[in-house]
Formats: sequence, C-alpha cells, structure tokens
Amino acid sequence: MGQILTMPTMMTQIKEKFYPFTPSYSQILRKAKLTAAEWRIWAYLIEIDPWGDKYHDVEAFTVMSQCYCSKATFYRAIAKFQELSLFDFQDKGLSFKNEIGTEKLRKGYLKNETTSLKNETTSLKNETPSLKNETPSLKNAKINRRKAHQQQILASLRLFRLIRPPRPS
Repeated sequence: MGQILTMPTMMTQIKEKFYPFTPSYSQILRKAKLTAAEWRIWAYLIEIDPWGDKYHDVEAFTVMSQCYCSKATFYRAIAKFQELSLFDFQDKGLSFKNEIGTEKLRKGYLKNETTSLKNETTSLKNETPSLKNETPSLKNAKINRRKAHQQQILASLRLFRLIRPPRPS
C-alpha cells in the first residue's frame, strides 16, 4: 500500500547547438513584425551565437550572401535588432576603395575631367544671371575656386609623377 512507483527517466542528449527560445522572446519577435529577410538574418546570427556570451566577428558580406539580402536590407535589419535590444553590434572599422584610382588617372580620366571643367567655365561665362541678387563677382569667385582646385589636383599629380608637367614652348 505505501509503495511509490517510479518511471525510469530517459535523458536525451542533444548533439547540436540549440537556442533557449523562451515565450517572452517569441513575443518580442512577433511584435517586431520582422520581414522575411530580417527573420533570415536573425536566424543566421542566432546560429553563430545562441548564448550571447561573447562578441563574434562576422563579415557583413558573408551575412548578406548567406541570407540572400541586399546591403540596405542588411543594415536596416541590424539597426532594427539593435533598437529592439535583440543584438548589440560593434563597428570594427571601414573598408573602402578609391573609385578613381591612379590607373584611371593615368588612362586619361583627369584629361576628360579637365575638359569638362573648361566647358563648364565657358558655359558659366555665357550664362545670363537667373537671379537679380547674383552678381558677376560671385560667378567669378566660383570659376576661380574651380580653377584653383584643378590646379591643386594637377600639382599633386605632378608631385607624385603620375602625369608629366607641360613642356615649355
């Protein structure tokens, strides 16, 4: 009569990483009204860091390609995650590339730019004032600034020997 029956307990071992998904967290995600791309990004980031115990270095391009999203969508998503306190992102720097580059300058990009600046200058001289308050001195100042900037570019290129100085006549 006073005997207690016990059932044998079986512990199932999970061999993969898992994420402790709580009902309150589920509610936060549902209320956030995430887009499909945001869900993919969230799931990808959770795969990398299910516990949130340390920062992980991940390339933005890797996340974008794994989650099939654009750069704009990616940055909107991480801004939203940061705002909702789902993740904390740390900016590690900036990567950039000079789109003009010295090779393009050597191949004549600067010559084309110089020609277009001369054409703009000529068209400004022939242009009639559109406003009564605009005076010829303002136009001349603008032209002089452009010419000075053009001269600075040419001087720096000569300094670095990217283009040859003009030969005396």
